[in-house]
Amino acid sequence: MENISTFSEFGNLIAVRERSEQGIRVSYYLYESPFTIDDRYIYSITVETNTTDGKDRVSACDVSRDKQTAQQLLDLLSDGMVTSCTLCDILEDIL
Repeated sequence: MENISTFSEFGNLIAVRERSEQGIRVSYYLYESPFTIDDRYIYSITVETNTTDGKDRVSACDVSRDKQTAQQLLDLLSDGMVTSCTLCDILEDIL
């Protein structure tokens, strides 16, 4: 988890998943915002892909306002080894 703190502009880091295959390492981060909307927390996900060519990081804000749903989404992305370059397309299809 280098360069990923437990707090970012998205809030507090509450879960991390990591996957590695064929020279690609993908890390998944779930954040809980300290701010609420209608008394519900906002959850965001960051996906970081590391390859021999470099590192790429993409974040998606407000993917859910339910913690269990956000955690299930994080697991789904990790299980499918979704990379940073495909995150937005996958989320668009899912959400």
